[in-house]
Amino acid sequence: MFNARKTPENPFINALGAFPRAIRGSHNLFFTEAYPLSLPFDEAIKFFRQKINLSSKDWTEIWEAMHTRAFTVAGAMRDDLLHDLRDAIDKALAQGTTIEDFRQSFDQTVHKYGWDYKGARGWRTGVIFDTNLRTAYAAGHYQQMTQPEVLRERPYWQYIGGLSEHPRPLHLEWSGTILRADDPWWNTHYPPNGWG
Repeated sequence: MFNARKTPENPFINALGAFPRAIRGSHNLFFTEAYPLSLPFDEAIKFFRQKINLSSKDWTEIWEAMHTRAFTVAGAMRDDLLHDLRDAIDKALAQGTTIEDFRQSFDQTVHKYGWDYKGARGWRTGVIFDTNLRTAYAAGHYQQMTQPEVLRERPYWQYIGGLSEHPRPLHLEWSGTILRADDPWWNTHYPPNGWG
């Protein structure tokens, strides 16, 4: 399981629970619905744009919390390729483009650079799109939820998990947990806290 640690300079860990139930589901259910994700979310955009591009052969080369600081796509070893993939994600965040829009851009980018990626197109584009939008929205929600005026009004958070097609037993166990926002438990459990 992915368990990043919260640090003073990077309080974001995850926020799966911040998404509407209709789009929180399985790995096969990506952001296909337009509703809240079609609206610009300034904190999410700012989080995503502060990342640096970092090429990697494998997702695991970038360790845990470093994923919050780097934009990476496993196997995308060319700077220009990574730049174009990042631009497509940025457009999704800033303009609310859909997974289908991203897939069209992905296809053009793959063709342009002759990239031979691993995995089926639908799975690969879904993972890139879903992971980057989830983490950006999670970071944005975390920033909003930790504002002093929000914490005064909403000092308790509830963990909502186990909404995927094949939820992990541990996530089902945690679902419904309500703790103060400053409880250390959130340092390792604030969603998204696991992939796959």
